[in-house]
Amino acid sequence: MEKSEAQAAGALQVIPTVEIPLDEYKAFIEYKVKGPTVEIPLEEYDRLREENRNLQNQIWGAEREIDRLQAEIGHRRELDEQTDITAKMVADDLDERIKGYVSDLVTKITENKEQEVKGNGRI
Repeated sequence: MEKSEAQAAGALQVIPTVEIPLDEYKAFIEYKVKGPTVEIPLEEYDRLREENRNLQNQIWGAEREIDRLQAEIGHRRELDEQTDITAKMVADDLDERIKGYVSDLVTKITENKEQEVKGNGRI
């Protein structure tokens, strides 16, 4: 951004101003800072404040429940993983045992057939 010659020389900058009543200025500031306000009876204010407190307590309770449920989900996932690992180990063990039994059975059947063939050949 280029400075004008007057600014470069250190001259004062003139900013136009307007005078407004102090009450109007205060109202403007309150509206901008606090937002619009409205007067309500004290009983209604107390009721709204209590309702707000109750709602906040419900929110905190819901957040605690969410945390508890997330922890439970994490625990169940761990159990599922452990169960899957255990089930795979058992399945692998059973698979090996069955293969061993089938292999032994095939060997015995083969031996029996060979003995039958040898026995039939002698007669």
